[in-house]
Amino acid sequence: MKLSIFALFISFASVSAATTIIRGFENLSPGAYPSISYPEFTVTATSFGGDLRVTTFAGFAAEGVNFIYATKSSAPSAIGDGNLQFTANTIYTFDSFSVNGVESSVGTVVANVNMFADGGASLGSFNIIAPGSNMTPVAYTFANYTTTPVAKFEITNNVDLSGFAVDKIVMTIPEPSSLLLGSFGAFVLVARRRRTA
Repeated sequence: MKLSIFALFISFASVSAATTIIRGFENLSPGAYPSISYPEFTVTATSFGGDLRVTTFAGFAAEGVNFIYATKSSAPSAIGDGNLQFTANTIYTFDSFSVNGVESSVGTVVANVNMFADGGASLGSFNIIAPGSNMTPVAYTFANYTTTPVAKFEITNNVDLSGFAVDKIVMTIPEPSSLLLGSFGAFVLVARRRRTA
C-alpha cells in the first residue's frame, strides 16, 4: 500500500514540474524577416504578399520593447496584413501570447486564432477582441479554450488594417527528470498491480 501511494505521488508530482519559457523578440533587430526561429518555435507570416516584421516601441510591447507583426511590403495596408503562424518545435507547447496596438473600436472581433494539437488535429478557435485602447496589452491563454496542449496556432486578421503587435510568447517544456519520474511511478504502479493480481 505504501509503495502504491509513493508511486502515485511521484506520478502526480512530476506532472507539475515543467519549465516556462518566455520569448519577447528582444534579441532581434528591427526589420523584415522571412521567418523567425527559436529553439522552441518558428513564426511565419501567412499573409499573401506580406512579410514578418520586428518593431521597437515599448508602448505596444508586452515584454521588453520589441514585438512582431505581419504587414504587406508595399502600401497601402489591407485587411489580412496581420496573419501569423506559430509552430512549436518537438516537446514544446504554447501557453499564451499577448496582443497590443489594436486600433479597432472596443468589442470588435479583430482576428481569429485557430489552435492545433501535435499532429495537426484542430482544437477549435477563439477571437481576439479589441480592448478599446490601442495601448492595452491583452494576454490570451490557451488553457481557457482547450485542455489539449497547443502545438501550433494561427492568427488571422479580420479588420485591423495596419496589423497589431504580437508579443510575449509563453511556452512550456516538461523537465526531463519529471518525465523520468512519471515513467518510474507508472512502472511501479503496474508492477504492484501485477504482483497483487
